[in-house]
Amino acid sequence: MGLNSVDVELIKEQLREVEPGGDITFSSLSALTGKDLQGPFYHLLRRALLELEEEGYQFENVRNIGYRRMTDEERMCSARTIKSIKTKSQRGITQKTAGIDYDAMPSSAKVTQQVHLYILATTKSMTTRKAFKKIERLLKDSNERLTGIEDQLKMFGK
Repeated sequence: MGLNSVDVELIKEQLREVEPGGDITFSSLSALTGKDLQGPFYHLLRRALLELEEEGYQFENVRNIGYRRMTDEERMCSARTIKSIKTKSQRGITQKTAGIDYDAMPSSAKVTQQVHLYILATTKSMTTRKAFKKIERLLKDSNERLTGIEDQLKMFGK
């Protein structure tokens, strides 16, 4: 285990102790490791945050101060994941179409490309504000929780 791994583990330990809704400063984390986590050693803090996110912890940046651990309600209402999906969908569409000579592609490749583009475009369109409002309205009207993907897809049917 390298020195950086020890620092990441120290940071993770300290971040785990932050209560939901609580803050931790960059200066306290930097003092813990003895390294400038806002400067050249930011990657250590970022790695710790990513590893903790996989464990279910979620933090938001408090500009120039540190991080705040999000409460369960804040995590559920956060648009961060949705924005990421929307951005990745758009990038996927761009990557699938940039510099491609569609006419020169074999038929099977055209079909595959079209399937991928359809899925990406559908995903992107389902992350719009209008789609969110429709889903919220339907959920409020039904007063139920959608259980399966089939139920969710039915909402977009006509």
